[in-house]
Amino acid sequence: MQGKIQQGCPYFATRKAVPQCQLVLLPYQVLLHDGTRQAWGIDLKDNVVILDEAHNVLSTISSLYSAEISTKSLILALRLIREYIETYKLRLKAKNLLYMKQLESLSNKMLLFLNGQSKEEVMTMAQFARHLNILEMNLFKLATYVEKTDLCKKFHGFYLRMQRNEVKKENEKPKLTGIQKLMAKKEEVNEKEEEKEEERPPPRPVPSPLFSLKSFIDALTNKCEDGRIVVERSPTEA
Repeated sequence: MQGKIQQGCPYFATRKAVPQCQLVLLPYQVLLHDGTRQAWGIDLKDNVVILDEAHNVLSTISSLYSAEISTKSLILALRLIREYIETYKLRLKAKNLLYMKQLESLSNKMLLFLNGQSKEEVMTMAQFARHLNILEMNLFKLATYVEKTDLCKKFHGFYLRMQRNEVKKENEKPKLTGIQKLMAKKEEVNEKEEEKEEERPPPRPVPSPLFSLKSFIDALTNKCEDGRIVVERSPTEA
């Protein structure tokens, strides 16, 4: 009632009230994913869990713990990581620089692996790690570092700035000589006389590739007994 009177959103109050509740209704995506449960403060210990219409539980679990990454995303991620290291290498602590170098190495090895694949293939997690030669890399520590430092958010801001700088460089007009300026004026007159072409819509913003890379690393840290890596070749990336 108090929330209705104050016209406040009950979301955060509801989350704080979860420990005192005797009955909590949750969607599959929250109940079956460990990280989401922790974020919501859901503790399953000493509680009874009832699944309604559980026929799609397996497909939901598979979807929640799966991750996809493309060659294009890896190229962008590798470029972004290298530019980030180059920009902040003098300000990064040794530990941070170590993990950044590991991210760069992992992205590079994955990209080389995909570029060397000429056919579709299914392999276990252990086989994938041997192919990439990353058995000595502690992916659990790397995933924890990325999560605790909010690295994806930092990279997203850096990525947006990088995109703006690229657009700015493309729009900058080069310095012209006297003759070039005269020719440019004539071209402008001719363009005004012609029918104006429809303005192109601005390019759609591309999400930061670090989010895809983080999801894939998280998937690699799952239990590997039933995990599989599926390599697919699409015509656009062949």
